[in-house]
Order: sequence, then C-alpha cells, then structure tokens
Amino acid sequence: MLLTVGRFVLLALTDAAMLPALNVMKRNRRHFELFVGILQLVTSFFFNAAEAFNTQLFLTEIKWHFISDVVSLAYFLLLCVHLMGYKDENHNIILRYVAFSCAWIFKTKDGWNYIACEEMLVVCYLFGVLYRRGCTRANDISPFNKQYGVNAMLCLVGAACMWFTSIYFDQDEDHMAWGVAEGLMHMLAGAAFYYAWLTVPCLDSKKDDLIPMQSSYV
Repeated sequence: MLLTVGRFVLLALTDAAMLPALNVMKRNRRHFELFVGILQLVTSFFFNAAEAFNTQLFLTEIKWHFISDVVSLAYFLLLCVHLMGYKDENHNIILRYVAFSCAWIFKTKDGWNYIACEEMLVVCYLFGVLYRRGCTRANDISPFNKQYGVNAMLCLVGAACMWFTSIYFDQDEDHMAWGVAEGLMHMLAGAAFYYAWLTVPCLDSKKDDLIPMQSSYV
C-alpha cells in the first residue's frame, strides 16, 4: 500500500513540472492553450489516482486515460502551431481548433491498439513547423530563439530516454523503478515544453511590440 501511495505521489508531483509552461501561456494570454494545459494536468492526476488505487473517480481509469491521451496530443499540436509562428491570428485560431478536434477524432479512431492516425496527425503538424521555419521569409514569420530551442531538444531527448527506461522497468515489473523513471520523464518533458514555448514570442500579446493582424473570429 505504501509503495502504491508513494508512486502516486511521485507521479502527481512530477506532473507539476508542466506548471512553468502554463505560466508562459498565462503571461502571453494564450487562453485556449492554457485551458488545454490545465485540463491535461487535471486528467493526468485523476488517471494516476484511479490507476494507483484501482478505483473509479467519477470516471473509470480507462476513460481518464483516454481523455488524458487526447488532451496530451492536442497540447503537443498546439505547441506546433505556436512554433509555426504565424503573424496572422486567423491562421493560429483555425489551426488550434483543428488540432484539438482532430486529436479527439483520431484518438477515437485509433483506440488502444493502433496509433496510425495519431502519428499521421503529428507528422502533419511537425511538417508544418519544418515548412514554416525552412521555407518562409523572415518578415512573414515570428523569430526563433535558438538557445531555447537547443534546451528544449536536450530535455526532450532526456525525456525520451526516460520513457524507454520506464518501459524496461515495467516489463521487469519493478514498479518503484518504473515510477522513478516516469517521474523523471515528466520533469524533463515539462522542461522541454517550457523552453519550447519560449522559443517563439507570442505576437498577439499586447505586451509585445510586434502586433499581428487582428482576428476576425474574436
């Protein structure tokens, strides 16, 4: 029982590593991204609790897991939209809502046994980032902070290593080691998201001198 509680507390605390990234979104007044980020934290907390204590917290563990996966995927896609650096806020708004909707639909299509549709969605948005950063004129795209980008990539590589490590410990049924690896993965992923959100300035913030076109949707 103590081992179960300890693992849950560790995962719950390390989920808080996403809070610095949420603070960046709050400062930049990215309300939709902030909503998705907070929802990701909440659903992750309830999923971890339901799994650790083998109980139902309004929803079953599997349903919390599903929602957590959908929101996590959407959160990553929203980051991709941010990295695309569109100055026209109409593009940003459309891409955000398409990302959230497709994350939900594609996860529902894939279920638990496949990830083909989700992979395709991620590849499309990553391609959008690469295309924008590689083929767009400098005056049509927001600047990119390379140092923050390097920091984000290093943290992301570290998180990936911890993810593979957690898989190894899970197969070995070493639950405590698995919990530690998962916790470290969450912390490194949180740092990666934090630096990634800082790589590109939020051009629709009133605190920024670079004001983009006003959106016709708000």
